[in-house]
Amino acid sequence: MIVIGITLLVSTLAIGGMMDTWVFKRLSKMIHSMEDLSIRVAGGDFDAKFIADQSDDEIGQFERFFAKFLDLMTSTLRALTNSK
Repeated sequence: MIVIGITLLVSTLAIGGMMDTWVFKRLSKMIHSMEDLSIRVAGGDFDAKFIADQSDDEIGQFERFFAKFLDLMTSTLRALTNSK
């Protein structure tokens, strides 16, 4: 019983470590990039680009959405500032 408990504990710690490495660090990097780009665009840098990962998971899908959104927003803001 003790061996099974120790095995489950070690397995849980290993899976938690992998999740931290693969998922949470990737999310943190993505959030920091999005924050930085949002601040740059708000400051008038309409040439800011977000380069999305090519993964097909949910994070990759959201990154591609944000890249398209940022392109649309910067082109709209550029057109509005040029029309004045």
